[in-house]
Amino acid sequence: KLKAHITSKVSSYRPLFKHYRLIQYPIMHSSVYSSYLEQSLRGDIEKSLAVVETILSNTRNPCLATPSQSHTYDDKFSLSVFLTNIALMAVCNVLMQMGLKKDDFQRLIDVVVVKKKLAATLRFESTETCTLVKEEIIKMEGPEVVKEGGDSLKNVFKSKKVITKVKQFHWKMDIRYRIYVYGGNDTSGSGEDSFTLRDETVSCKIITRGNKEPPARMLDLHARNPSPVDVSLTWLLKQMDASSLTAAYDIDRSAESCRTPRNNQETMEAEKHFNSIGNWCSQVSRYFIAKQKNVNILKLQDSVHTGLNQDGMDITLAARASDEVFNPVVPLFESHNDKKSEGDARLLMHDDSAEGGTETGTTSPILPASDISSFLTEQCRTMEEKIEALKKQGDSSSNTTDFMTSNEAILTLLCKHLIAIISIWNKSVNYIEDMLLTQLKDAIGKTVKSSDLDDFIRFHNERIFHEDFAPEPFCYSVRRPGFHPEGVVTIENVPDSVDKKDIHQAMTFTRKLETNHKLTPVFIPINAAASVEFRGDMFLHAWIMSKFNQRNKFELAARTRQFSSFLLILGKMTGPDGFEPAHAIILQNKDEIMIPLLMEDLPSAKEFKDAIESLSPEQQRFAKAFRSMKLASSVFGVCIIQLKPQLEVLLGLPDKSLTKEIRLTQDLLSLFIDYQVPSDLLTFDGLSDMNATSKLLVVKNHVKSVMDMIKSAKEDEMKEEAMKADMAHDMFSKDMVGSVPQQQFVPKTASKEMIGSVPQRQFFPKRASARVMYGRSSVAAPAALAATPPTSPPRWRSGFGVEVNSKSLEVQSQETQENKGGISSSNNGISSSSSTTNSSSIDFTHIPKKLNAAFEKFSADEVYGGVMRTTTFKTGEKWRKSYQPNLLSSIKTKAFYVDDQKREKNKALDLLDALSRSGSLPIACAELHIIVASTHSFEQSVVDTVVKKNVNPIEKIERSHLVVASLIHDVGLEKLLRSTHELKRIVGHSPLLLDNSSTRGLIDNNE
Repeated sequence: KLKAHITSKVSSYRPLFKHYRLIQYPIMHSSVYSSYLEQSLRGDIEKSLAVVETILSNTRNPCLATPSQSHTYDDKFSLSVFLTNIALMAVCNVLMQMGLKKDDFQRLIDVVVVKKKLAATLRFESTETCTLVKEEIIKMEGPEVVKEGGDSLKNVFKSKKVITKVKQFHWKMDIRYRIYVYGGNDTSGSGEDSFTLRDETVSCKIITRGNKEPPARMLDLHARNPSPVDVSLTWLLKQMDASSLTAAYDIDRSAESCRTPRNNQETMEAEKHFNSIGNWCSQVSRYFIAKQKNVNILKLQDSVHTGLNQDGMDITLAARASDEVFNPVVPLFESHNDKKSEGDARLLMHDDSAEGGTETGTTSPILPASDISSFLTEQCRTMEEKIEALKKQGDSSSNTTDFMTSNEAILTLLCKHLIAIISIWNKSVNYIEDMLLTQLKDAIGKTVKSSDLDDFIRFHNERIFHEDFAPEPFCYSVRRPGFHPEGVVTIENVPDSVDKKDIHQAMTFTRKLETNHKLTPVFIPINAAASVEFRGDMFLHAWIMSKFNQRNKFELAARTRQFSSFLLILGKMTGPDGFEPAHAIILQNKDEIMIPLLMEDLPSAKEFKDAIESLSPEQQRFAKAFRSMKLASSVFGVCIIQLKPQLEVLLGLPDKSLTKEIRLTQDLLSLFIDYQVPSDLLTFDGLSDMNATSKLLVVKNHVKSVMDMIKSAKEDEMKEEAMKADMAHDMFSKDMVGSVPQQQFVPKTASKEMIGSVPQRQFFPKRASARVMYGRSSVAAPAALAATPPTSPPRWRSGFGVEVNSKSLEVQSQETQENKGGISSSNNGISSSSSTTNSSSIDFTHIPKKLNAAFEKFSADEVYGGVMRTTTFKTGEKWRKSYQPNLLSSIKTKAFYVDDQKREKNKALDLLDALSRSGSLPIACAELHIIVASTHSFEQSVVDTVVKKNVNPIEKIERSHLVVASLIHDVGLEKLLRSTHELKRIVGHSPLLLDNSSTRGLIDNNE
């Protein structure tokens, strides 16, 4: 009972242990796993190595293959072939011990390989029956009971026995099992192409008392007729030579799928076949072991009397005895000083009459065929020795009611031995690849990560590219020529650690687009009625990222200096003359914004074609249209607008007038951002021949007048609120009945003089009027205005000394009408004021399509050399902004979510509306950075790509950079590279780069 309790507890925790192992192995670091694999393999083959020393001569020195031993890369392939061949022969030896005769094996090869070309399947099937033999009633005596008392001395002590009649049932448990090989679909196993290995029946008598039910414990693991267990032997038989019965497995080194000694089509097929055989053996052995465990549990029950011999055949002990059978699959190397190696890679099946191979003049560290024959002979000898021992144990058992006989114990022993052979083969083949990992690590000195490869690519590009075309970091100072920077805008990676040394800027191929080559001007829409013409510098960037396993994270960072400011706009290019803002923000006075960039890869051209190949024409057209839209919308734009130069143009001031006017610049920005003051109230309106100082003084006076007016309006508002408070206090003090409506600011008993003393609201209109004043009838006023203190705006009468007459309003209205006419023409593509463009301009939305066409030429290399995919951008939902509330306070950080981003965008576009007079003034002192991104994606890590895929990622990434650089800069390879030596080297591994069609430029006058 105690044994049954412990067994049930261990079984309940077994899934947890299995899950723990599954989650531990994959998260091992490659170096840790490498050490673990070597130590595990050494422990498994320790006994086999000791046996090898006794088999070979004492002058030989075979040992476990290690990277430190002298060998070549081809020797690793030979070792893989060696291990697979000897594993095949070891499996054949076990099948023969199970009952497959040598002549039947020859006939099987003929059926599968030579004559009928049929599939061969090894099947285990069993049939379980439980029959009631007889039913009887028996008498069972209970324990003797002694009672005290009685009438006489004779009856003082009286004993009594209880006899109970119990029904007893005799059961007979029969299990008939067969192991046979059948060809084709003849599952009966009785055809001419079928061969029986074993056909046995085991029986057991069980006696139960009480209920007339069969022994449930015997039937809980399997059904009455369990499903057969099949495994294919077709692949194994195809690897055998029909004439000599030798294993002729080999690896096709010339095949494209052959990457490494481990990663090739032949080894993968061998792994699949061996694992299926191991699974078959595991199910068969578990079947018999489980049956015997159930019988042992039945022995512990009071209601069951088995009559079984407690010291009968124990299958679990037979399974443990499989460890003592010699395993010939051992990854060994042997150094040959002046000796010659023997034989070839073909291994002979164990036969006492087999002769060793012929001698050759090679010096390969692989063991000769004669040694392999000795290993297989030792395997057969130890198997036969253990089989004889189990037979003797079965014969010595005098009880004929044993459920499991020596036949089942031998079968379990052979299955466990097959599992051990396959396990060592798997570990050995993986160990060969692990040797490559170890050697690569020792050669470099570390395990290369994706960040290390990125550092190397930066260094490599600087060395091979001409300085005019080499990639540059995306890091730009916001400045006017000859002046201190206002700030900086950069795209940088997000490091895994807090160490800022790991922060690097994105490297892009950059081309500055000349503004005088008849490009169509770019318009930035600020609302549905107005667009701003961009006349600043334009830069085209091609950003190529490499992804191994997982993508690096990047973010766009913008930082300003003290007393500096600029406007940042993020969006997408919508054509040759369109830039659609998605986000905008005003940065000033040491502000710092960190915007995460979320990236998504589109399918490559080959992947897309393969996906739509079997679709209908309508479905293909739909997919192509949607993909074209996704490619066109993948062009990302970053616009940087300097505020001081634009303020000078807006106010009519000379260039660089506001450079040292810090207070004036701050007041101007506050008026435009917080109060939305019309720019006409602040613009210089004096004589044009006045000097710069006089013009600046006029603007200062206008600013001072508006600021004084605002200050006065705030004071009047405070007085008004104070008066309301006093009136409310008086009303409550007089205990007036009823409540005063909230919108009524004076009591009913107030005099007309008191009512007339309340200031009337006559300054700026509500937000709807403010939109009309700004010419933005369809866009709401910025949220910053709503966030201002609840003060009443100043009145027109008390602020300005300048009279606003009807004539000035008419001029402003006329300018607005002219602006509307210009915008309507710009909505059609080109503004009337800037129509000097021709068809040779760059349509930025076509650049991803050209890149896809160039990458498609190398689509045949996508399986192993990585895939080039177009990458789209969008910003994350959570931004981080650092700011300094005042000069004496410390830096604070806050999160910017979607609502905050919308509020900042409205505020920034309102400012841009004011600076451009609703689109009538172009933006000149600005930069527009157009980014086209692509990702070279690899499925595995850097080390696994090099070792398991046998691919040099440096050459693949280098090729992608050359294709992109030639397209962006519109030059050939000979101009991109520094020397002809680099050109010859690159063409050697990527000859398709010489095709002129792959280096066509972006500007094609023939289109």
